[in-house]
Amino acid sequence: MLSCPLVLYEKYISNLTHNRMQTITTFIKGYYPLCKRESFPECSGIYFVYTGYYSPLKNKLTLYKLIYIGESENIRERICNHEKLNEWKSHLENSYSTLWFAFCKLDKDTRVIAEAAYINHHKPVVNVEYKNSFPYDRTRIISNGDTCFLDTNFLVGIL
Repeated sequence: MLSCPLVLYEKYISNLTHNRMQTITTFIKGYYPLCKRESFPECSGIYFVYTGYYSPLKNKLTLYKLIYIGESENIRERICNHEKLNEWKSHLENSYSTLWFAFCKLDKDTRVIAEAAYINHHKPVVNVEYKNSFPYDRTRIISNGDTCFLDTNFLVGIL
């Protein structure tokens, strides 16, 4: 049986697109206040910076917004020495709010692409790079765990 040239072309494009798309699955663990930064993980991965308020009377954390997404070979070291710490603090809503963090462990190659995808899709206010471009092949991100203000399944990049 002969296939129509259009069908063959569509199959070729479908295979090409599928081969150039990757899926990255993350498990995000949060939420930790800035004052506990010495206990942050010393591993390769991505970190998410939020503003929020913890009420000890209600034993309840209220996150206000996601302000920054970053990546590092050593998350604890990066956050403890981050040049944007004061800029993050400038986004605190009031004197009762503080910075909160969530993390996911990823190897170097994966974390750089995942960070770019998260930034490109969510556009946190403090991030600059990747907000308007995604320089990698089409990527699907599937997020599990503590995903406040994060879409749990999204696709970035061009065909």
